[in-house]
Amino acid sequence: IEFLDKLCLFTGKSAEGKTFAFKAMDEYCRSTGMKCRYFDSTCFERSIESMKLDCIGQEIVIFDNADLYLTQELLDHALSIASTVIVSMKSYFRLNFESAGLYKVSFNSSSLSIFRIR
Repeated sequence: IEFLDKLCLFTGKSAEGKTFAFKAMDEYCRSTGMKCRYFDSTCFERSIESMKLDCIGQEIVIFDNADLYLTQELLDHALSIASTVIVSMKSYFRLNFESAGLYKVSFNSSSLSIFRIR
């Protein structure tokens, strides 16, 4: 997968394949030696400072189900460090995504595709 934007925003309904795609990306990055950090819904219990520390040295940062924990401070920090930041949120209007490309996952029984829609 090649992302055209530094900040990639995924929105949409549950069960569209976003989490599956992000976990596959994380696994691929780890298997090829790329530095990737995957955050998920369990992070709502963590402090912003500890998550910021986990972003250091990463090429790709993935925030899945980010409605639960992502702040503008954490997003800005990840953008200052990583070459690609991927965010999945349903209510993204509270954060600054003006520079983000909007992406969609299409998943069916035989294939998974990711494409840029804006």
